[in-house]
Amino acid sequence: AVVSTQSTGYLFHAHTLMSRNLHEIGAPFFNPSEGTTVFSAVSKGSGYWAGACSAVYDEHTNKFYLYHRARQPRPIRGGDCFISESEDGVHFRTIWHATKDELNTQSMEKACLIKTAEGKWNLYISYVDSDDQRWRIDLMQAPHPSEFKCSERRPVLSGSIAGTEGVKDPAVYVHKGKYYLYYTYAQQLGGDSSSLHSTGDAYNTPFITAPSGLAVSDDGLTFRVLGPALTPNKFRSGEEWDEFCTRICSVLQVGGLFYAFYDGSKDVSGNYEERTGLAVGLNPESFQRVSVSSPLLTSPYSSGSLRYLDALQCKGKTYYYYEFAEEDGSHSLKVVIR
Repeated sequence: AVVSTQSTGYLFHAHTLMSRNLHEIGAPFFNPSEGTTVFSAVSKGSGYWAGACSAVYDEHTNKFYLYHRARQPRPIRGGDCFISESEDGVHFRTIWHATKDELNTQSMEKACLIKTAEGKWNLYISYVDSDDQRWRIDLMQAPHPSEFKCSERRPVLSGSIAGTEGVKDPAVYVHKGKYYLYYTYAQQLGGDSSSLHSTGDAYNTPFITAPSGLAVSDDGLTFRVLGPALTPNKFRSGEEWDEFCTRICSVLQVGGLFYAFYDGSKDVSGNYEERTGLAVGLNPESFQRVSVSSPLLTSPYSSGSLRYLDALQCKGKTYYYYEFAEEDGSHSLKVVIR
């Protein structure tokens, strides 16, 4: 989940916003290899993932709630998703499970779990629409994270609504009564779009880029598309590490500034193996990258992927949940607490 905080855990200064040196702004470095594994992939090897996470701490129950999806190589892809609960934010037990068959989809991916001010629970989930093979985002609501029903989901955002070739990977941030929905969208680079969706994943083709878009809402149900929130470095030197994808995964507010952790990749070959970057904004509507020349965080193993970072602050600490490439090529879901 995307969290707002006034914590001074990061020593950010306004005059360093344009700095290319991450150390000058006290970026939140930690050693990803020291993370504790929360969930492992179902098997070893490339294409087996546990991650795409979203974390919430509920002060009413004094428990952590964590969404994640389990993925296997084609033809299965993203076949299962889970919500688990924990007292310590490290050791979780599953309380909800859904399969791709319940969504009538080829694959599902990241979701965002939040608790509203009214005490309801919202789960914004992305999956491939069986009608047009495009990624979309729907919403489920429930009184408790264990009670979501796929049959009661409602549409939130689709490619046709956003004017793109697909939308996925929602991250919802609530600020001053407004819901800010960040999502990655498939922006076509030109040509015929008919071949983009033949495999049910336009994002895994070289004919698009994957910027982050933003939609806003007063109630968390009906959203209005504002436009791009963070776009790839497509028109700089041509050698940028994030010129294909800039997917915002979580946002922190520190003082009057907003910091976005985002997934980046240079080209389509890194579509499944993104790495984490950092961007900053004076408001939650647009961001400018800080990690210009290289990622903020990577794995030392296999592809180097470290993605879907969700930073949750509670109890005076920061819980970093992230999907991490292991030596065998699989991805595990880890947490580091600082």
